[in-house]
Amino acid sequence: ARALTALGFLSDAAAAESSWVHGGVVGGTRGGGVAAWDAITGACVLALPGSHAGPVTVVRAAVVAGPAAGAVGGPALALTASSSAADGCVRLWDVRTTPRQAAAALTGHVGGVTAV
Repeated sequence: ARALTALGFLSDAAAAESSWVHGGVVGGTRGGGVAAWDAITGACVLALPGSHAGPVTVVRAAVVAGPAAGAVGGPALALTASSSAADGCVRLWDVRTTPRQAAAALTGHVGGVTAV
């Protein structure tokens, strides 16, 4: 939680995950927000307050190969993330997308999701 606060995240940080291969950090809050930063520059690359209707319980970061905006001559690495919350929803994120919205929302869980 301290690292997220240092990066400008709200003091109610509840979950965090890093992907050092791509230099990204993903976090979630008790207020249901999700955010991601470039750990090298500290720049926020995804900020979505209220992404979940309950506290974020788990976030996961992953690096995938695929076309990226502005990439020339083949695939590029991109930071993706998943978040789950007490609202029973798992959301999948791709920080390359505009507007910033979940690539998928997996609903139907009974109760909060505590692992992905």
